[in-house]
Amino acid sequence: MNIRTFATPLTIASFITICITGLAMLFGYHQGLISKVHEIVSVVFVLSSMLHVQLNWKSTLAHLRRPLGAALAVLCLALAAVSAVPFGQGGNPKGGLFKAAGVLLNLNLQELATLTRQPKDRIEASLRDAGFPVQAEGASLKAIALANHKQPLEAVSATLAGLPPER
Repeated sequence: MNIRTFATPLTIASFITICITGLAMLFGYHQGLISKVHEIVSVVFVLSSMLHVQLNWKSTLAHLRRPLGAALAVLCLALAAVSAVPFGQGGNPKGGLFKAAGVLLNLNLQELATLTRQPKDRIEASLRDAGFPVQAEGASLKAIALANHKQPLEAVSATLAGLPPER
């Protein structure tokens, strides 16, 4: 089997797939397996692109010798290098959100009521309405979610849904 027969089509197909999944994630769509498909197909894209470049090495060098090709290559390498450098103290800004969610998940309802300045019974009602009936007094938000066979972050959303936006 000739490698050329599948290197370019595989590169094109994987490129189209990561474009579609990347745009979906950019616009906030993270349902199903979209993130995993994006990650896996990205690896396929990199490998098939490397194979494609190897098979077309002379043409690749010809493009890189032109000013536009050289400038684009340098720009892409610089962008890749800059994107790998953490910014600010904490690196990824979402890291703080995950830490905050972890703290909320480990609070019991009384502690959560104190923190959010809303009555405990309102929190219990919000959880119950969202399908998280509280079965054990003093249980953490995470324990309540797991007892109801649901994702813990859904319980956080249900708890905070009743808060006014200006808090």
